[in-house]
Amino acid sequence: EGCISISRVFGSIERFGNIRLSFKDIYGKKIKISLVGFLARILQHEIDHTNGILFIDKVKKIIEAPKEFVMPDGTPPIFSLESKKFINQAF
Repeated sequence: EGCISISRVFGSIERFGNIRLSFKDIYGKKIKISLVGFLARILQHEIDHTNGILFIDKVKKIIEAPKEFVMPDGTPPIFSLESKKFINQAF
């Protein structure tokens, strides 16, 4: 897992593979959704942000990517072939 808030830092975090949420929309209507896989992971990551938690607060082993794996604006190129190779080798 990584975060655009923390450039070049990745780590392995245990998260639920399936989640169910219930919430109210802006009109007060109750909504229930289920998410699986990558979307479930993303939402858990973002909910952590709303609670003031960064992924580095949960990670057991931090891996720092080489500088060439960073876009000019400092964000990790998460869809590049090079970053996928790095992440697969690191974990």
